[in-house]
Amino acid sequence: RQRQMCIRDRLHVYDSLFKLVISNVSSDALRIDVVMDEDVMAKYFEVSDAGRERAEVDDMVALVEAFDEGDKIEAARVERVRNIITRVNASGGQPAQLPTVSVSNNTIEDHIIQLVGELSSFLTEQGVKNLNSISEATSPFRYIKLNCSSDFQRSSLVYIVENPAKSCFDISVQNFFETFGPNNNKIKARGTAEYPFERTWKEFGLEHARLDYFDKLFLCYHIADTYHLECQEQELDPEDTDRFDENPIARMNIEVGHFLRTFLAIDGYRIPLTVALLHNRKAPVGVRVTTFDVQRNEETGVLLSCRDFLWKKKSTGEPQKKKKRYSAISAAQEDYVIGGLLQSIGFKFLTDNLSVGRRGDALDLRFKNDPRGTRRVDCIENHLNLKNLLLFYNSIQ
Repeated sequence: RQRQMCIRDRLHVYDSLFKLVISNVSSDALRIDVVMDEDVMAKYFEVSDAGRERAEVDDMVALVEAFDEGDKIEAARVERVRNIITRVNASGGQPAQLPTVSVSNNTIEDHIIQLVGELSSFLTEQGVKNLNSISEATSPFRYIKLNCSSDFQRSSLVYIVENPAKSCFDISVQNFFETFGPNNNKIKARGTAEYPFERTWKEFGLEHARLDYFDKLFLCYHIADTYHLECQEQELDPEDTDRFDENPIARMNIEVGHFLRTFLAIDGYRIPLTVALLHNRKAPVGVRVTTFDVQRNEETGVLLSCRDFLWKKKSTGEPQKKKKRYSAISAAQEDYVIGGLLQSIGFKFLTDNLSVGRRGDALDLRFKNDPRGTRRVDCIENHLNLKNLLLFYNSIQ
């Protein structure tokens, strides 16, 4: 079976995310998300102009800090703002382009082939006979994400299957490396869980019934990122064998950090609009925008995913004292700049640029001057960027 599978394409999406396309002679293509950790990226890939996008975030932070200082702004900061404006005008306001990523170590192909073999074995155990049965055109919806870390020595798989009968997504997490199991035998741990459809609204502001295929891909990428296995890395003493869990799956909840709530006048009513920064224990996830449709007596929302890599605070190079953190919120506030930027001007920017109207009989959230139209899922960087921020400051002066 492994020989029948071939890697047709390996596409870089952004940062450490790749799209792997595998197929065989008689099947449709299967698209898989592959995420590499920093060590894998550094060893096997060469990234050109990696700092361009991050420089734009630094410029946005400098711009916001300058406007926040008002009349008390320092001369050096004034000069930097002038340079930013000059540079944006000279570039025609074009956003920073994605960096170019190329393979620098061809031995990565051997690791990818091995992962495809592991995936093939896993799918066989799940009753998948051929790729046709899990292609885009088939039902139910399925999502596959491979996490590659520690030079491919600690890779794992998240497999998500839509289960309409139980109104949930069935989650399976499979490690491709060994840890200790019962009687201290080496095993490749696996865990399963259910993610209720109703939770997509509570956590991400998205109603499952309204999502199309590509919305679900976007959503399941983030759902997969919240699951992991808690395994035994060392041998257990005989009296501690009860610590072994047959289903070691664990989950990081999606929590709300900074948020803004305002009111909109729609259909003769004042309805609440909430814009909130979401995060898990590791990093910010994105921005959730939700409101209430009075006529249909239902809520509707938009999820703006964020690329946490771009928003992470730069290290000063000085050793930092360890701080006791009482919640994940403090980590998101201290380690990433997006929270402060949203609080200062970002929330106002997003609410002022949102258009709320009706499409048919349903309430419709979209961004003004966005030629792509309505999108239930998007990237916040498509809207909150240096060009748009400068235009917004000009409009409110």
